[in-house]
Amino acid sequence: MAKVVYLFGAGASAQRLPVIANMTSCVERQVDWIEKNAGGVNDTDMHQQIGKTSRGLLFEYRDALKKLPEEVAPYATIDLYARWLETNHDHPKLDRFKATVITFFAIEQYIHGFDPRYEGFFGSILDHGMRKLPDDVVILTWNYDQHMAMALARAGQHSDLAEVMGQH
Repeated sequence: MAKVVYLFGAGASAQRLPVIANMTSCVERQVDWIEKNAGGVNDTDMHQQIGKTSRGLLFEYRDALKKLPEEVAPYATIDLYARWLETNHDHPKLDRFKATVITFFAIEQYIHGFDPRYEGFFGSILDHGMRKLPDDVVILTWNYDQHMAMALARAGQHSDLAEVMGQH
C-alpha cells in the first residue's frame, strides 16, 4: 500500500509559538512574568524526591531560561546547540537544556493554546467513522510542541496525550 507522508517543520505552530526570530523576546517575557508572579508560588512545602520547593524549582527554571539566549547564540538555533551538546556527549548539559526548552514551550502552549490550523488539517484527513488517521498516512515532525498531539486528542476525544501519541 502506498503511503502519504506529511512533513511538519519549523514554523508549523508559528501562529501560537515563537519561531527563532522572536524567541529571545518571548524568553524575556516569560522570565519577567516569573519574576513578577513568583510570590504566589508555594515556598514552604518541600518536594521530597528532589528536596526543593515549588518556588525553588521555578527560580531554577527561570535562571536556566535567562541563560538560554546567550548559550544558543553561537550556534544560531536551539536545534544546532542541542546537536552540538549531543555530538560532544555533554549529556548532563543536554538534559538540562532539553528540560528548559520543553518547559518553555509547555508554558507558551498553555498561555497561547494550540495552533487552530492543526484541527483543520486533521479534519481533512481523519477517517471520521473511526476517528483516527487512515492507515496510509504518515506524519513526520521535529517540532518541540505538542500541538499535533493536542489536536489529535481533541479529534479523537482522548484526554491522555501519551495515549494519543502511542496510537498515532
